Amino acid sequence: DFRRVLFRSGKCTYCKHYFNLSKLTVDHLVPASRGGTEAHANLVASCYNCNHLKSGLSVKQFKYLIRGTFLAIMEGDKDVPKDWDCLVNRYMGDKIEFLHEIEAEIEKFSIRC
Repeated sequence: DFRRVLFRSGKCTYCKHYFNLSKLTVDHLVPASRGGTEAHANLVASCYNCNHLKSGLSVKQFKYLIRGTFLAIMEGDKDVPKDWDCLVNRYMGDKIEFLHEIEAEIEKFSIRC
């Protein structure tokens, strides 16, 4: 079963946290609302919060949203939004590494999508 293979690692593609398999969802890299298909290459494991936050955004748009929100939190302009704990808390320890990782992910998905 494809779902079992997709969830094998138990890790969310976006926040990189590990979850019980029952807590993971299937997300479309290119959202169905933007013409994304059910092809295996377009599907990734995602925790509920990340899937909900990404919603109909492309991966590139989602990464920019994460980056902008994270920078605003670092600068004290914004509190951690509701449901963002899974994304923000993981990276608060090493802010510079997180920003480099997000930039690399944006670049990777720009080429892919």
